[in-house]
Amino acid sequence: MKRNKAVGLSLLALAGLAVTQVTVQGGGNIATLALTTPSAGGVVTIQPSTGTATYNFNLPTGAGVSGGPLLSGGGGTTPMKFGTATTTNAATLFVTGASSFLAGNSGQGVTIDGNANAQASGFTNGGAINPCYNTTPVTQTTTGTGSLALMSCSIVAGLLNSLNRNLHVEASGVLAVPSTATKYTVEFKLGSTILCTQTLGINVSATLSNVPWKATCDAMVATVDTGSGAALETSELLLGPNTSATGNNLGYLTNSTTTVTQDLLLLHTLQINFYFFTGSGGSANSVTERMLRARAEN
Repeated sequence: MKRNKAVGLSLLALAGLAVTQVTVQGGGNIATLALTTPSAGGVVTIQPSTGTATYNFNLPTGAGVSGGPLLSGGGGTTPMKFGTATTTNAATLFVTGASSFLAGNSGQGVTIDGNANAQASGFTNGGAINPCYNTTPVTQTTTGTGSLALMSCSIVAGLLNSLNRNLHVEASGVLAVPSTATKYTVEFKLGSTILCTQTLGINVSATLSNVPWKATCDAMVATVDTGSGAALETSELLLGPNTSATGNNLGYLTNSTTTVTQDLLLLHTLQINFYFFTGSGGSANSVTERMLRARAEN
């Protein structure tokens, strides 16, 4: 039997409805179904892709709800069905254009958790945790050896909770020791947990001022938090001059032999603390943090 390449069928609708044209056309190995409404001038074409496997496309038995996705019935005689948009795994989305979740933060990410809830991530696809970039100096003075709170910022819930994600923090500034030589300690805390802490191995000479210091802390997720806390491998590098404010810098590393545990499913404050090892015995010692930056590295 000879097959027609095109068959046109005009259907006159009852009750004064518009005339609709249905065209079935075969060309090569592709057959298309075109639905045309002359009064509107639009054409809807239904056609398979080249190389499509054989299967049944059975229409749903109902209209579903507005915005519902069409889900496969698996072929055979099972009809397609309309469902609801859900997710079972966390995902991360990024703004790549000029528009952004926060003004000026093109590239900022938002995390969708396992319950399909959006969580403000606070970091960009370059890893920067924007609230943790700070260059407004914070100065503390003391004649004792207690904790001095320097810069801080918030780490939102879930941001770090990914296997091998690393929190990299850098802090730097200057200090003054007017009366008594002393060592010092720089500490990084996430919530109530000390991530990194390291003490300079030599005394800063008395009567010095504008002595530079810099510390970095890395905390990598070794096991993710599923409800009982995440295990983090941590390391700190503390840099300071050897004998004078302009001397060669010496580096001191933490000797971490165990992981630390923290609940990464909660919002925490990242806090930089500073301790003088010896009381001043005279004029107060002072420390200034001039820079803080933190990023989440994948």
